[in-house]
Amino acid sequence: MRAHSVAVGSKVSVEFKLLLADGQIVESAGRDDPLLFVMGDQTLVEGLEQRLLGLSPGERARFNISAQEFVFGVHDDEKVLTMARKEFADEMKLEQGHIVAFDLANGEEVLGTICGLHDNDVEVDFNHPLVGRDFIFEVEIIDVMNEK
Repeated sequence: MRAHSVAVGSKVSVEFKLLLADGQIVESAGRDDPLLFVMGDQTLVEGLEQRLLGLSPGERARFNISAQEFVFGVHDDEKVLTMARKEFADEMKLEQGHIVAFDLANGEEVLGTICGLHDNDVEVDFNHPLVGRDFIFEVEIIDVMNEK
């Protein structure tokens, strides 16, 4: 049965963007490949899920989220790693603050933020790129289904 708005346990389909204050997109899902999840299944972190409650299909929302809300947790120093510059493609422009996607051996992708540049190595922070940062969450609810 179709629901009128998002509730805990709803099956939800959304188009979304997580953006830095400068407009750089950190993560997104478009209308052609929306994010599908059940509210409460931890696909989205709780701090983002809560903002969707009560929204209906077709609704768009934009949330300015403060770093002090700890939506993505707190910074973990053990997730800051030093990598040799030669591990990066020659044509890649390395800049502090730039978010880079890394492919893991298992096929997964992980994001890292360049946080230090040195002669022979690069420091990369593998904490979620939005830990400790203000950011914007833009969302459009595509569909909501509830079972009764």
